[in-house]
Amino acid sequence: NDETCFEYWGKVGTDCNVCMKVCPWSHARTFPHRLIVAMISRNHLARRIFSIMDDIFYGKKPKPKVAPVWANFGKK
Repeated sequence: NDETCFEYWGKVGTDCNVCMKVCPWSHARTFPHRLIVAMISRNHLARRIFSIMDDIFYGKKPKPKVAPVWANFGKK
C-alpha cells in the first residue's frame, strides 16, 4: 500500500529508504513476484508463508554496504 508507506515515511521524518528496501511489496515485478502478489492478495495463509519466505530469502534488514573510499576521510 503506497499510501500507508508514504504516510509512515512522513511520520518518521526521514528519507533513509530502509522501509522501502525491506518492504515485501517493493520487489521487482518479475513473473514469480507477480504470482506471489496475486496469491497473498487473496489468501491469509499465503501471506504468512510468503512473509516468512521473504525474510529467509531477502533478510529482515538490509545488509550494510562498504563505505566508498572518499567517505573514509581521515581514516587509514
